[in-house]
Formats: sequence, C-alpha cells, structure tokens
Amino acid sequence: MVKVRSIKLSDLLNLISIRPELLKLDCEGCEYNIVENDYSSLESFEELGIECHLRRGSLKTLLNKLSKDFKCKAINVFRERIIVHCVHK
Repeated sequence: MVKVRSIKLSDLLNLISIRPELLKLDCEGCEYNIVENDYSSLESFEELGIECHLRRGSLKTLLNKLSKDFKCKAINVFRERIIVHCVHK
C-alpha cells in the first residue's frame, strides 16, 4: 500500500488563485462526505459532475442537500455508480 496525503476541497481551493467553474467529483465513495462536510466549497462552482457510489451512502440524501443550490439530474448509470450532473440555480 502507498500512503497518500489528503487535503480538503476547501483547502485546495484556498491554495489556487483561480476559481474553477466546473468540478468533476470522482473520489471512490467519499462524495457523500464532501457534500455533508464541505458543502460550502461546492457552492462556489457553477456546475458539478459527481460520480456517486450507490453502496456507500444515500443518493436521495445527497440530492436533497444539493437541491438547495443546484438543479441536478442523473445522466448515466453504471453497475453500482450513477453520474449526477448539477447546475447552480
């Protein structure tokens, strides 16, 4: 196994000098954690593409949280994953 240092999305955004408009989030199951615990970072994006792993959390809970600020729809389904496309309201 290889140890990799991790960083919160909010910390990463503070390190860069530009504000990207689009975030593609594919973090192998941690997308639920990011939406729950670092939501304010997601709000700064105009558009999100999130690969959700269905076994690791509730898609309905994730969509309910995102729907406060984003219009979201599922655009593709894989085995146990679904791609959610969100556009800021």
